[in-house]
Amino acid sequence: MPYKLRWPRLRSPKDWLLAFLIGQLICLLLWAVSWPQPVVTLSFLVEDTTEEAAWAPIINDFHTTHPNIRIRLRTNPDNIPDPFTTDVRSNIHQADFQTRQPPQYDIVYMDTVWTAPFAKNLKALNGLVRRDNLDLDAFLDSEIAAGTVDGKLYRLPMMTEIGLLYYRKDWLAAVGKTLPTTIDELDELVTAIKDSPKGDNLQHGYLWQGFAYEGLITNFVEVLGGAGGALTKDEQNYIELDNPQAAEAVETMSQLITRGISPTNIMDYTEQSSQDEFRKGKSLFLRTWPSFWKDIQQEPWKDNIGIAPPFSFLSGEQGKGCRGGWGFGISQKSRHQNEAWEAIKYLTGEKAQQAYSASTGSLPTRPALFPAAIKNNPMMENILSYLDSSSVFRPSLKNYSQESTDLQAALSSRLAAAVRLVSATP
Repeated sequence: MPYKLRWPRLRSPKDWLLAFLIGQLICLLLWAVSWPQPVVTLSFLVEDTTEEAAWAPIINDFHTTHPNIRIRLRTNPDNIPDPFTTDVRSNIHQADFQTRQPPQYDIVYMDTVWTAPFAKNLKALNGLVRRDNLDLDAFLDSEIAAGTVDGKLYRLPMMTEIGLLYYRKDWLAAVGKTLPTTIDELDELVTAIKDSPKGDNLQHGYLWQGFAYEGLITNFVEVLGGAGGALTKDEQNYIELDNPQAAEAVETMSQLITRGISPTNIMDYTEQSSQDEFRKGKSLFLRTWPSFWKDIQQEPWKDNIGIAPPFSFLSGEQGKGCRGGWGFGISQKSRHQNEAWEAIKYLTGEKAQQAYSASTGSLPTRPALFPAAIKNNPMMENILSYLDSSSVFRPSLKNYSQESTDLQAALSSRLAAAVRLVSATP
């Protein structure tokens, strides 16, 4: 005989009240499940509209899988006059940390050297990494180390960089020369090309970043390394310049100006302006970052461009490029730390890194993506090998921002003296 479902009889007012309450509870649960979840808007700061365009499709993909989180990109929100350098962006974040209001930027898009000075204002990510079983071994060890302070991870790496030398192979071939290593050899090469039949178009021997910002420090680190020096000794929490190697490096950078190898307005050059000048086709060498390779492919003389590690100038050996790179942290003041973490995991994931690398020519921080990067850009194979054998990091100092500012001022003073010397020469 089939079983018939029988509803319990409600015999008393108490039974009716209980049934009513249970019904209300079920309705509330159904309402809570069906009620739209609030949308959280996060933002992070980028350099310019070009970088915005590279991020746009990646962020749109994130929105499709995370409908309740929105990411807004911002660049130069206060219309600060150009150049909108890394130092300017660092200052914007420092000011954001100090306000008593909720942060403008829940997500902090960070340069490698910001980790230590920013750490006290960032959320340590170790607990979130353990909770979600995020595999940190999938990233470059050096990049994870750059995001770690006192054993705590504050920055998850998204892309890495290394200083490179771009040069005109056709001009070297015209005079039968190979790449110089010392400043004397560089001076002789520039002179030889200018004196050759194909040298009429050569205007600048060597372009680099001489403007007073972090880019100047990266150039100095590379020249200092060629002199056998470093910015710090052992565990010192300050930049050490009172040594012969530093003095020699400063003198070398000055001689680039006084010998006429670099233009007298080199102190106006940032990454973008030096790249723009090189693309005019009147410069022999340029020191800049890997992403420029993609830009230079638009030039008709692109096949005449070679890359190498930066000049050592003083050692006579292959130089080492200064490491850079960008990653993400979470503001300690953020009220949306879980949402920010979900965004960071996505933006540093394989799909996002591969898309960003293909779009910009930058280097990923996940070794598993390197084969695809090399396939898209054969020159990338050389660049990636430099990461292991020919690179150097700037020091991780908690007071790095002030130390860098002081060093920029000291270097600018010496370079300005070199410019005045050239200007005073008849």
